[in-house]
Amino acid sequence: MKVKRIVAGAVVALLLLAGVGCSSDSVAANEVLVWAITGSDNAAWLTEMEREFEAENSDIGIVVRATFADYNSILTSFARGNSPDIVYVDDEYFKRYADGGFITPLDGLIEEHWWDSDIVDVSEMWEPALSRYRFEVSNNTSDADDPLWCIPKDMDPTVLYYNEGAFEKLGITVISVEKEDLAAWNAGDIADANGKKKSDYAALDGVTVPARGYWRSDGNWVSGSAWTKPASGATLVFNNRIPMSWDEVEDLAMLCTSSYNSTSPTTYGYYTEWWFNYGWSVGGTSLLNNLENENKGLGNWVPPSYEEHLGSAVTDAQKTGNLYDLLIEMTEESIAQLESLGYTVKIRALYWMQGERDIPSPDEYAVAFRYLVSDLRSDLTPELAVYVGEISKTFGGTESAENLAFVAKQGALVAETQNCYLIENGDFKIGTEYGSPDTAHWSGEAHYAIGKLVGESILANTLSQNG
Repeated sequence: MKVKRIVAGAVVALLLLAGVGCSSDSVAANEVLVWAITGSDNAAWLTEMEREFEAENSDIGIVVRATFADYNSILTSFARGNSPDIVYVDDEYFKRYADGGFITPLDGLIEEHWWDSDIVDVSEMWEPALSRYRFEVSNNTSDADDPLWCIPKDMDPTVLYYNEGAFEKLGITVISVEKEDLAAWNAGDIADANGKKKSDYAALDGVTVPARGYWRSDGNWVSGSAWTKPASGATLVFNNRIPMSWDEVEDLAMLCTSSYNSTSPTTYGYYTEWWFNYGWSVGGTSLLNNLENENKGLGNWVPPSYEEHLGSAVTDAQKTGNLYDLLIEMTEESIAQLESLGYTVKIRALYWMQGERDIPSPDEYAVAFRYLVSDLRSDLTPELAVYVGEISKTFGGTESAENLAFVAKQGALVAETQNCYLIENGDFKIGTEYGSPDTAHWSGEAHYAIGKLVGESILANTLSQNG
């Protein structure tokens, strides 16, 4: 029996195919062929999956082809008539696979084996993960009763930020009601997460709001049709507690895009930015011209302009500023790699967490820091935001006068520097009595809290700005 191609994300899908593996690729009749994109994050898992499957199914083999560069290359192979029994696919691409007729829905197989939870039991799976893979090709919907094309292995969700002020200008009512609470909220029995009952929204008088992320009373736009502005008097509702379908995202985005809607208060309704965090760290090193201790190996962070300022005080030109040079060199290499993959790279910010080695010389540190910011903006981008992490006010478990003076200097430098922001780490104490592994480093808990502070500050001061 010829097996239809199945998109699946878990070994349970393989178990559905026991004894019937067959494909146009060169594998034996009793083998199941799986196509996958592999990397360090899932290569070990795929190997373990093969081992477990064959241990439980001695008469069936499983062959994993993990040689594809991306999902588009898999799609190209499908179009050429080459196909596996099972294929991994990102949720971004599965609709294209379904539209092309390259894959088959799983509903029939699930219904056939509903009685055997060891084979497949979708009731135990998180419904939002399953629903992402429901799709009706003929009308481009993703409703609860539409065909299920995939069994999820994991999720790759997208987080959206929205401009509530722009929504208000466009006449969109923003509510905050969980899907399971919507009936009670429509009946006026409960308030939403904003503390408002339905009667508090004048625009919703006499309207029953459906369980959708974005809803137009005159009918939501459907992909493939010409987009039109909402009719005059139409009710528009955005519910920030219910995920939107992609059609709803596009419909809302076009309403907020001036090239589609000339009355839109915003130029673009939807845009994304890929963020790559690049780290370069060498512990115990100095921004000053110090070549002792940890600076003996790779040198120090002296920036070029500060090195020129030091003049004859520089005795080892190779190690003085070598860490700074490596930072710029490796950043440029990373940018080139990303650009070769098709990304447009824009450096937005730098987090500078350094200073313990330079505590005894806060005034000279201020001189070096000013040169550092100037050189970084010259070498990377003039708009570079600089985030400065305070050193701890304690050392070895006790508060230090030197540390306090240095932290005060850090604060003063940030205050005088444009587009520079202070991360107030100083109150996180260092010492074994505070969970530190030694007398010179923060605890893991403190590191986590500091990371959260950095992220919140970047969101507030840099990511909140367009461009």
